[in-house]
Amino acid sequence: MPSQPVTHQFWYNLTTNFGDAMSPFIVNNLLGRELPRAEPGFQGGVLIALGSILHVADVFENHLVWGTGYEPKYGRLKREKVNVAAVRGPVTAEKLGLKNPAMGDPALLLPKVHPLTPDASGGVVLVPHHTSLKWARYLPYRIVDPLAPWKDVVREIVSAKFVWCEAMHAAIVAAAYGVPWAWWKGRHGHRAVVKWSDWFGSIGLEPACFSLLRRKAAERWAANNPPRFPDRDRLLNALLEGVKLQGGEQSGR
Repeated sequence: MPSQPVTHQFWYNLTTNFGDAMSPFIVNNLLGRELPRAEPGFQGGVLIALGSILHVADVFENHLVWGTGYEPKYGRLKREKVNVAAVRGPVTAEKLGLKNPAMGDPALLLPKVHPLTPDASGGVVLVPHHTSLKWARYLPYRIVDPLAPWKDVVREIVSAKFVWCEAMHAAIVAAAYGVPWAWWKGRHGHRAVVKWSDWFGSIGLEPACFSLLRRKAAERWAANNPPRFPDRDRLLNALLEGVKLQGGEQSGR
């Protein structure tokens, strides 16, 4: 475990991608206090949470990983010893040699701190990965901009009837709120098979992707394959206990 109290957190901020942008909101509200962003070189205790950013553990000597995922295309972990409270899924657990860790993407806890009611009023939407946004605008679906303010993106997802997801956190948010979704690989998905396998494994499903021409098949898959969520109470407690063990004051919600 880190030798210093967790006082800061790290999230990717080189774009306004909603999946990264909601990380501090989730963490701060679950802890009941603010953890400022840690810049590379920070020597204190750093929480590494939402995203495929396991490799960032190499950057911070005093770190605590919670719900973070492994994706070698984004960066390979060099450090042998990683301080872990929870991981995103079984692929990350295997990478770290962990058996039965607390598991789940932190965005699964978003409804706890940002309650919304699905209403299906928005019809069918598509959330591209932010690197695909320019060309995705030409697709025959209403496009949700993943670089828009994260609360707007989440509201669009929660109000949808069905969500095509090239952005993985669109699928995680949809699942968390009970909105039907399916994976469309698009262009980005072919480069992100590891992280999608990690996510599918965490909800007890085999990876499945669909062409945009197979919407009915995708909707049937969504109806017949409800996610088997990991223990979200255990995921939350892993955060609270992990921070507490490092001497950081916290209060759960």
